Amino acid sequence: MSNVPKLRFSEFKEEWFDTSIGDGCSLKAGKFVRAIEIIEQPSDTSYPCYGGNGLRGFVNSHTHDGTFSLIGRQGALCGNVQFASGKFHATEHAVVVKPSADNDSKWLFYLLGKLDLNRYATGQAQPGLSVDVLNAVPFSAPGIKEQQKIADFITAVDTKIEQLTRKEKLLKQYKKGVMQKIFSKEIRFKADDGSEFPEWNSLPMGELGKTFNGLTGKTGDDFGKGQPYIQYKQIFDNSKIDLVNTGLVTIVTGERQQKAKYGDVFFTTSSETPREVAYASVLLDQVDNLYLNSFCFGYRANSLKQLLPEFSRYYFRSEKFRRDAIKLAQGSTRYNISKTELMKTIIDLPCIDEQRKVALCLTALDDKIELVFGQLDKAKTFKKGLLQQMFV
Repeated sequence: MSNVPKLRFSEFKEEWFDTSIGDGCSLKAGKFVRAIEIIEQPSDTSYPCYGGNGLRGFVNSHTHDGTFSLIGRQGALCGNVQFASGKFHATEHAVVVKPSADNDSKWLFYLLGKLDLNRYATGQAQPGLSVDVLNAVPFSAPGIKEQQKIADFITAVDTKIEQLTRKEKLLKQYKKGVMQKIFSKEIRFKADDGSEFPEWNSLPMGELGKTFNGLTGKTGDDFGKGQPYIQYKQIFDNSKIDLVNTGLVTIVTGERQQKAKYGDVFFTTSSETPREVAYASVLLDQVDNLYLNSFCFGYRANSLKQLLPEFSRYYFRSEKFRRDAIKLAQGSTRYNISKTELMKTIIDLPCIDEQRKVALCLTALDDKIELVFGQLDKAKTFKKGLLQQMFV
């Protein structure tokens, strides 16, 4: 049989039948609501208000009561699908899809998400999805019992994804709180023998190390092949450099370019907002030939026995340091930071043994976060495979 999914529960044998959204559902555009009517927090008399891309707030009237799918109908939101139940208000930016008695509402939601409805949008300047166009979109469907079993199975996976998402969020919040307490010295560590570590030492960055520039004298033709170099996004996205994501640049023999090495801290030089300048990332791998992009600069400690790289990873991403760095941002449409001024920044530094304790604590939390992230990624990939194989 050709009209059956690749992955199926064994008790179902019949072919799926061809139909369309209009045959299995009733569609209705949402109702206009003024922005001033939308409030952020719910009250005893308010209802959720959904637009084309999720919850917008709460209003004092509702347009629907039950279980429905909502399809975004304008611009970049065309084809976006969300699930809504109970009493809610749908705005004019969404089409509300009510399944017939022959279709399970949650199964229909998963199906609509798989259909890539954005491809049916019409119009150039402001693409849109009309009710008439959506009514004609074809799909294949099984009987309602098979729909319900598929929906229950995928819903269980969704529940797992929600649990992992919440767990990851809570771990990140916990790590953020621990970092705040560590770098405000509210939490202090002790030596292995139980003795107190000495007080932290305050000194300017310039006394601890020196800055260096990234690549110079390069044109577009030099990139795409050659030696690895650290890209801007690698620094911005992560507190440690992931060598998998490096770019490539041609380095001619005898060319004088600064190489990166273990323990170097890299800072972004400019950004579109003050809050994003001077993001830092640390190289925690031993490398031979690695360079730095020209839109960032490096900072190299005079001694790694004074500034532990694994500690730098967290200190230069701490809220305390970020506040000091943001104050140095200069510009109007784009913001830059002066290396000279940054080197005047006073940092609080524990002894090397306490630095090591701090790094071990925060690295353990990062390991837990990465473990949950990996589980979450696998669950999302598993769900994507189910959607591809459990529908025709």
